[in-house]
Amino acid sequence: MLMLQVDIPVDQKARAFFFCHHVSGFSKAYDVLEGLYEHSSKPLTASVDAVSLAFFDLLCYNEKASQLSRTRYWQALSLLNASLESAESAKSDETLLSVLLLDMFVKLTNHDPPPSEAWMSHIKGALALANMRGKSQLSEYTATRLANRVLTNFLVTCNSTHDFIPPELLQLRSALEPPSKDANAKWQLNSTTIEYTNLTAAIARGHLENAETTSRAMKIDSDFISFAQSMPQDWYPQTIYIDVPSDRIFERHYYVYPNHSISQAWVAVRALRIMLNDIARKHSPFQPSVTDHRGDAGSEPDVATETIDSLAREICASLPQYTLAKARNSRAGTNPVLQRIQCYTLLWQMYVAGSAASDGSGIKDWIIKQLHFLSDDIGIRDANYVAEVLKNGVDTNPWTIHNFLGTYAFIA
Repeated sequence: MLMLQVDIPVDQKARAFFFCHHVSGFSKAYDVLEGLYEHSSKPLTASVDAVSLAFFDLLCYNEKASQLSRTRYWQALSLLNASLESAESAKSDETLLSVLLLDMFVKLTNHDPPPSEAWMSHIKGALALANMRGKSQLSEYTATRLANRVLTNFLVTCNSTHDFIPPELLQLRSALEPPSKDANAKWQLNSTTIEYTNLTAAIARGHLENAETTSRAMKIDSDFISFAQSMPQDWYPQTIYIDVPSDRIFERHYYVYPNHSISQAWVAVRALRIMLNDIARKHSPFQPSVTDHRGDAGSEPDVATETIDSLAREICASLPQYTLAKARNSRAGTNPVLQRIQCYTLLWQMYVAGSAASDGSGIKDWIIKQLHFLSDDIGIRDANYVAEVLKNGVDTNPWTIHNFLGTYAFIA
């Protein structure tokens, strides 16, 4: 029997991969793309080509896709600039989505330390377009989804660059309709994250004394605790206990979440809380002390360290559901691509946990072993990079790692 080998062009592979594993099959953050793409304009088509090639390269390490993605990016940018000359076209959903996709492309391919003009230009343009479109357009599902995407992406970008939240972003946020009951939890998370972002921007500029820094960090941490306590009951994970120790499980238990979006919300809150407690620990006017004979907590740094270790353990417990064959077979099947994406989205939080946990907790060493496993067995090359950064012990800002990994692309 004669077998024919079909050579599918890399751009077609990448486009199918992007739609299957990102647009409709994973985060659904860009679910509106499917409807708009059917009759899309040239700028949107070109933008999809650019970002899908970059996304394909990020997870499949395809050099041909990497090279072609840059060519398609410049083509898309030229088409988009021409489209923006028309007032009608500039206000369209397709144009705003094109800008958001080109912003994602830059975040996936530009690992230079921000801030840089390239890093900020597209998301600034998306915010300007979103506000120009006005509140009247926010009655439509697609427009609301795109506006919320601008809000989330700009917020994460400000964290990456240690910038304050601009008034224009708050203007967009106030224009959005009050979220539905199901969206209330994430809306509250968004509000508290804004406070965190402004705090880190103030710290980066030396605007605060140590006492005020610690006080504000602990206040925001308290708000995150309130958010976690207000989560719907069906958001809580199931805890699975094991009798026999496993190299893949820390402290003989792990979490299974209802879905990946909920898992992302939980681990994101834990990572942000770890960073807040690390801020409090570093800026506290008090010194760490030895716990007294009654077992009472010592100084503020001691309490912060205990909180960090507790949160880091919870992040450790969130990984095995994606790495254990038994857990995966019962929930998501054995799709290796989906497994790679799910594990990739946890790399940043694993770094946050490993870099901040106390030396005696064993957390850092366990995380380094898991990162090597993800690199060697799951095929996530960047996991080895994160492991090496942790091994070297250099105090690298977590957002630097976030930028390098392109974690921006996976935010739900």
